[in-house]
Amino acid sequence: GGIQALSRSYYFRLIPKNQVAEYYGFFNMLGKFAAIIGPALMGVVGLTVRNMLMPDSPSAEQIKAVSQEASRWSIASIVILFVIGAVLLFYVDEEKGHAEAEYLFKN
Repeated sequence: GGIQALSRSYYFRLIPKNQVAEYYGFFNMLGKFAAIIGPALMGVVGLTVRNMLMPDSPSAEQIKAVSQEASRWSIASIVILFVIGAVLLFYVDEEKGHAEAEYLFKN
């Protein structure tokens, strides 16, 4: 939704104007990669937590409690991706990127 629109417009300011199609193709491929990584991370974390916490002969209440805890951990694991993105974005120099894009456009 809104984040995608903001990221696309911000990205547009950093890419050379004569290579927009190539750069947006790369941008879209990264989006597809992110659509795989998020659910995969949630699944791995959820299964790992479930396997660590599940007793040998669980009761129905234990299964429910462990499943809820595994869900909490798997959703919380997505925060890691947001932190990585925030750290990477912190080091982006927008003015330098815009200047380099303009230089590449002129050449």
